[in-house]
Amino acid sequence: MFSAIEILASVVRLGFAGFRTRATSQMTTDVLPVALGVGLSCLAAAFAIAALSDFMVDVLGPSRGHLAVACVLLCPALVTLLVANRLRASRRRALAAAAPKIHPDLAYLVNGAEDLVRENKGASLLAAFLTGLYVDRERHPAGGA
Repeated sequence: MFSAIEILASVVRLGFAGFRTRATSQMTTDVLPVALGVGLSCLAAAFAIAALSDFMVDVLGPSRGHLAVACVLLCPALVTLLVANRLRASRRRALAAAAPKIHPDLAYLVNGAEDLVRENKGASLLAAFLTGLYVDRERHPAGGA
């Protein structure tokens, strides 16, 4: 059977390994072209809104023209909100489906660690505290700096 320290060390090691692989896979080098595209799209949208506003004010008058432009802008905003919501939900489902399947031995190890901590909360906290003191003493010896 495994000791509590071995179980805890294995879980921490696996957690850090998974975090490192996820962090490096999300980093991309094409941030600049995307940022430039978004900036130019916003600038084009601003000019289109100004032109539409000028045209509608001449046709419908000041208050009705601006109201018409607001309604025209509200429709794509709502569509974009709905599409973004759908994409976010599908991305969550895809990430959940693509999550690595846990090996049965690792699942047994993790369940054992959870049970050990759940049954012995006080001892687990005491062990964590004493481990912290030990690590602090190793990092900062009392004799020198």
